[in-house]
Amino acid sequence: MGDEGYLPWLLDPGRAVLPVVTKEVPQYLAAAEALQAEVAQLTSTLGDSASAARQLVVTQAINDFLDLVADAMSGRGRPAMRAARSQFEHLVTFLDVTSDPAIEARYERQRSVVLHEAVADDYGLGGLTGRELQQARHYRNKAERRYRGDARAAIDDYGPSYKRQWLPQSLYDRAKAHGLEHRY
Repeated sequence: MGDEGYLPWLLDPGRAVLPVVTKEVPQYLAAAEALQAEVAQLTSTLGDSASAARQLVVTQAINDFLDLVADAMSGRGRPAMRAARSQFEHLVTFLDVTSDPAIEARYERQRSVVLHEAVADDYGLGGLTGRELQQARHYRNKAERRYRGDARAAIDDYGPSYKRQWLPQSLYDRAKAHGLEHRY
C-alpha cells in the first residue's frame, strides 16, 4: 500500500473488501472531516488550564475513536467493537477524574507506574545485536531509573493492586456512580 495509505485501496471498487463500504466511503470521509473539526474545537476548549489527567483521557479517547472510524471503514467488526467499548471506558474515566481531585491525582500517578512497567522489560530488544542492543539497554535502564521512584511511591501509597488497576472499583461500579449503569 506504500505511502498513499489504505484509502486509495479502499476506494478502488476492484479491490475493496466490501462493495458496500466502498459506496459509503464518501459519507464516512465527510463525517471524518466534521469529526476532525469537532476534535479541534474540543481540544481547544481544554486549553492549557486542563489537568494532565483530563488531557490524557481526551487524547486517548480521540485516538481510539479514530481507530473506531478506521476499523468501521475497513469492515473490521471486532476491532471496531473493542474501540467502541473503549469510548465508554474513556467517558467513565473522564467523569471519574473530573469528579474528585483525589481521583484525578491518582490517575495522573498511574502514568509513572505504566511507564516504569513498559521500560522495565526486554520487549522489543530481541532483534538487536552488538552496539544497538547495548545502546537500547542503556536508554531503557535510564528510563527505568527515571520512573522507578515515582512508580514505587505510588504503589506504596495505593497498594500492590495499583499496578494492575488504577482504581479499585470495577468499571460497572464506576459507571453506576455516574448514573451510566444502563449503558454498561
